[in-house]
Amino acid sequence: MSIHPQHHLPRRTIEDPGPARPQDRTPDLTGRTGGFGWPMIQHLAREVTIAQTRDGTGKAITATLPR
Repeated sequence: MSIHPQHHLPRRTIEDPGPARPQDRTPDLTGRTGGFGWPMIQHLAREVTIAQTRDGTGKAITATLPR
C-alpha cells in the first residue's frame, strides 16, 4: 500500500496480484469468502481508479479519500 497526498486529499493505492476487476457481490456473513471490502471502498472514497500493475500481471486500485 502507498499513500500520496494529491490536492490536499489522501490517496491510497493497493496492488493485488489478481488481474480480475473488483465486482459487487453479496458479502459472506460467515467470513469465508469476504465481499465487504469493495463496497466499503466505493462508499468511503471520493474517487476510485483501477489500473494494471506496472508488470502487467495484476491490478492497482487507487482511492482518493475525503478529508
